[in-house]
Order: sequence, then structure tokens, then C-alpha cells
Amino acid sequence: MKTALMFFDGQVGVYTCIVHDLTNDGAKIELNGPRVLPLGFNLSFDNFRTIRNCDVIWRDQDLVGIRFRHSDETTAA
Repeated sequence: MKTALMFFDGQVGVYTCIVHDLTNDGAKIELNGPRVLPLGFNLSFDNFRTIRNCDVIWRDQDLVGIRFRHSDETTAA
């Protein structure tokens, strides 16, 4: 298992999540905090050296399937 940091536009703070089933196209994540999750959010696996833009594909309580937006991947300054 791997952890990642997630954050959203318009919200202060960073949340951790547990990453399951990671692929180049997406992952299944397990939420450790937010009960409300926007359809699009940002995720970092390396303490903000890089940031992945994500879209929610499905959700079952605290488990969420996400898709990475490859063309929008950015590097943090």
C-alpha cells in the first residue's frame, strides 16, 4: 500500500489517502478524512514534487475509483 496527499480547489488543507490498485491510468483510493469529495481534485505521491489531476469515476463509501488526466499533469514549483 502507498499513501498520497490530496487537495481540492477552494478548500484549505491537505488530506491523506491510501492508494490501492495503482496503474498509469488511475487508481482506487481509500479516503481518510473528507466525506464530501469533488468530482475533480489533485493528488501527489511525492510530497508535491509532482501533482496529478484526477477525476472520480466511481465511489463506494470510503473507496473511490479515480482516473488520471494525463494531458493535465503538472509539476509543482
